Amino acid sequence: MAKRRLFRKDSKAYNRLSEIKKNGTLFNILGLIPLIWGALFVLMILWGFGVSIADENWYLDHPSSLIPLKIDFSNYKKAMEKFVFESYVDGELVTTNYFKLILNSFWFSFGMTATKMISTVFFAYAVARLHFPGRKFLYAFVVLQMMIPVYGQTAANYQLLDNLGLLDSPLFLIGQGAGHGMYFLIVYAFFRNLPTGYAEAAQMDGAGPFTVFFRVMLPQARPIIVSLSVMQFISAWNSYDVPLLYLPSYPTLSTALYLYKDNMFQLGLSTPTYFAGMLISIIPVAVLFLIFNKQIMNNISIGGMKG
Repeated sequence: MAKRRLFRKDSKAYNRLSEIKKNGTLFNILGLIPLIWGALFVLMILWGFGVSIADENWYLDHPSSLIPLKIDFSNYKKAMEKFVFESYVDGELVTTNYFKLILNSFWFSFGMTATKMISTVFFAYAVARLHFPGRKFLYAFVVLQMMIPVYGQTAANYQLLDNLGLLDSPLFLIGQGAGHGMYFLIVYAFFRNLPTGYAEAAQMDGAGPFTVFFRVMLPQARPIIVSLSVMQFISAWNSYDVPLLYLPSYPTLSTALYLYKDNMFQLGLSTPTYFAGMLISIIPVAVLFLIFNKQIMNNISIGGMKG
């Protein structure tokens, strides 16, 4: 009898149960959205792979087919041979083959990751944990700088790098070690929320600021640093505009793919060959993500990164 009264249609318990069931259905429907998005993403990759191994003549007659009936794996070899980037530097024609494009992509991505993460970690730690005049101003300046559109800074940034002699040179990477942006805010928040007990104990034992940073604080931040480094490497690998604008003598694979996209027929490249070159280009970042994917996911919470 009591049970019937508890779950009467006008009781609070019954209304609460109905609300939970209603929300549960809604959450289940919303949960399907990322699953559908992921399925479409996988389908897109499979379609791209199918195009990359399709016979050129067969593809012209069946451009929307998911499974090519005539297969030609030589498209990958053709991509490596035909992906040649030509540019004029100081009046001279410079030719960069596919392997040089990959080499440029590697040193550019590793260099950008190293300079950005080193400068970001040092700068964020100093602003978060050290007390010095102007600390709050620096934090406010970084936040204000993030509000300015990227392309609103391009002209001034280009002029600055030109005056410093860092354009069209690997030394350009030095100018990227500013330590600002979203990564700064993430690392800053991490160091800011770290308990002070370990650092204070080390200081009581006679440890200096550098010892506290390198032996106490930095090891605790290793997971978040690795996660951000992988994300930065992928971002640099996929960047085509930065090498195109600042490093014309050192084109990367992403730069070549971007320029070939609209001119592949004039340059003697078929669509299957182009897709083969594109799929080769994603192998390094795909492998990197598969290796660190669990660590990246474990360090991402609802509100952002966590340590």
